[in-house]
Amino acid sequence: MDCFDRSNPPDYVDYSNFTELADVRSLVQSKDFFRGDRTIITQPSLKAESIEHFGRKSTECLPAYLRPINMHFSAAFLRSSDGYFIPQYGFNYYEYDGDLTVAKEYLWLSYIFWSQYLRCDLRTNWRCMMAKDIDYTIIDEPICVAWGPHSGHIFHWLIDCLPRIWLLKNKSPYNDRRFYVGDLSRSSMQHKFLRSYGIELEDLIDLKPEVCKLSDAVFCGFEFREDVGLRPSQTTGEHAKGWSPEYLQDLRDRGISLVDVPIRSDCERIYVTRRDAQHRKLINEDQLVSHLEGKGFVVICPGDHSIEEQIEIFSKARIIIGAHGGGLTNVIWAPDDSVVIEIVPEGFFDPGYRVIYHLQGRKFISVFGRMMSVPEGSTDDSVIKFADIIVDLKDVDLALAAAA
Repeated sequence: MDCFDRSNPPDYVDYSNFTELADVRSLVQSKDFFRGDRTIITQPSLKAESIEHFGRKSTECLPAYLRPINMHFSAAFLRSSDGYFIPQYGFNYYEYDGDLTVAKEYLWLSYIFWSQYLRCDLRTNWRCMMAKDIDYTIIDEPICVAWGPHSGHIFHWLIDCLPRIWLLKNKSPYNDRRFYVGDLSRSSMQHKFLRSYGIELEDLIDLKPEVCKLSDAVFCGFEFREDVGLRPSQTTGEHAKGWSPEYLQDLRDRGISLVDVPIRSDCERIYVTRRDAQHRKLINEDQLVSHLEGKGFVVICPGDHSIEEQIEIFSKARIIIGAHGGGLTNVIWAPDDSVVIEIVPEGFFDPGYRVIYHLQGRKFISVFGRMMSVPEGSTDDSVIKFADIIVDLKDVDLALAAAA
């Protein structure tokens, strides 16, 4: 992979064999552009109220992360014979009359920006440019492409990848095809969720060519719109994620059905530790754990448990507290009357778990901690999101009182 800083691309990169893309089009929004059979699915708009928060030191105006949010979810799937796909990067584009058009939803968190096929950096004035005369292999088998970014991470698997399976299996007439979901060497966790949608390993296809011309393929895309400009889209308010209330309810039901034999779990209050993580750790976690154990909390490290055990534990929890991270994805399984208290570095406003909880109609509280090992006054999101933090136990107590 040709990886470099796109704001400072090296001189050795050759741009002579690249041409500017004719367009970047949304599968959801571009009603009359794409050829083929296209279906749009919309769901009712929702409003998330502002969230309670504690520990915030800044006197500046309330950040978007904490404000009320108007939300709307749409999705589309398109059956086409004009699609090209680059499996290594999960990248989808179309050729119409010699011009190349990219499906906007497949740029979301895409690896393609660091590939040999596409350039979008300072030297292109941030325009997308595609390599000319790309060799490809024709795939004649009718398939569904359900690839999503970062599928090895539980949050991205459940929010970016599996929603495509849900959409194609439940909303489309093309659910009898084989599916491409990326690397077939999936963990047992991915296999179990695929089986819950009736997909066995033999129902998956492995696309080995670097570039595929798909003779009959179904692609799908999501559009989650919000009106405050949340991370990572910031100003646009557009997110290509499967943040659908209907999907989340379906996922919760299927997840709980994976637990064949109930595992004893009387942990109504749990603290989710990140002790096995490499970043965003709580510096004073020992003091926090001692404090919480005195209030009846049990420490849970999701990585120590199978997916069935995680589902069982979180499905019984009434109050869940933990630092922002993949382990909190398990809040999806929590009861309807549960409360989540998320500990985050001040200045890091990732909406992922807040949006999930609001879409499920539950209460969410934020506690801001003081960032460590980050330059004072830094606003660099790429630095802040990995910062270790110290949390004030008084702020935690205020959040617990609000949760009760």
